[in-house]
Amino acid sequence: MNVALRRADVEDAAAVAAVHAASLLASHRGLVPAPLAHLVFDPPEAARRTPGWRRCLRRSWVDTVVACVDGAVAGFCTLRALPAEDRGRPRRSVIDYHEPPAFR
Repeated sequence: MNVALRRADVEDAAAVAAVHAASLLASHRGLVPAPLAHLVFDPPEAARRTPGWRRCLRRSWVDTVVACVDGAVAGFCTLRALPAEDRGRPRRSVIDYHEPPAFR
């Protein structure tokens, strides 16, 4: 197994969206209260998330690193600048997701 980390680019949007959707479904199903579930799980399909990830990966203030296993995106970590008015707090927030098999 070959594992590599690299900066994501716009061409990774579909793969990142697929990992994002699979991770949300595997990790949050049954934990999110029913009245809020649609906010997390709709749309669960990676195809619907891909345009949003394309926009995100084009932004200069967002850094995303992908973890590739044997050349395929298996996870990602996104760093975003926090608003300037959040003084005294870290200037970056971290969001990470990985394919459900990696949960084990």
